[in-house]
Amino acid sequence: MEPLSELSHLTADERRQITIGAASVFERTALALAQGSRAEAFAPTEQALGVLRAWIQAFSPGDPEAFERRLNWDDLSMTDVARALSAPPIAVVEPDWLQWIDGIAGAARLAAFDLDRGPLAERALYADAPASGPGGAPDPLPPFFDLLVPMLRVARRGLAAEHPPAIFAAPPMASLERHLVRSLARTTELALFDELKAYRAAPDGGDAPRGYEASDIAAAPIPEQMLAELRALGLL
Repeated sequence: MEPLSELSHLTADERRQITIGAASVFERTALALAQGSRAEAFAPTEQALGVLRAWIQAFSPGDPEAFERRLNWDDLSMTDVARALSAPPIAVVEPDWLQWIDGIAGAARLAAFDLDRGPLAERALYADAPASGPGGAPDPLPPFFDLLVPMLRVARRGLAAEHPPAIFAAPPMASLERHLVRSLARTTELALFDELKAYRAAPDGGDAPRGYEASDIAAAPIPEQMLAELRALGLL
């Protein structure tokens, strides 16, 4: 990975929003309290209340008092949290992992250009894979494979920066990369599926990527493997 100072794929506002959004309830509150007094009057914003409800649902579904008790362990209150969410921090320390997000953003732009020229080369990971699926078939492409390729490419660069690529044999590396893509798919597929549903529901179909018509995307089939997983989770 290139040094963080050389990365410029994300704007300063995007970097700030990602950093703020990734901060925990305790980090956001501690920073807000360090910048002001608990005695100062404030009016909670609707966005702050929405985030607070989401945090309550995540920490203690249906039990706001349990969330309040958990805050009390750290000498915090619901009011402290609402104050923190209503006043975005002025000073933000970017986390080290932001360099990976920035790198993925840049790799995604390059992958979009590659798609203009045809299928991505990374599909060979599955076309050339040894038979391991049911009936001796190769593993199928994970859902939304092309959207995961930028993450794979950045992971390759990160590994190459630490170890000379020549020390790894090709078959084990391909197996490792397929495992990484499977893990990424499991982590992201529901979020990407939600984005696809929102795109299909948009009145104008949104802006189609280069080389695609909006009608092509709206009619794109959902992978059967993903449909089966969604049904098993009770989401379909």
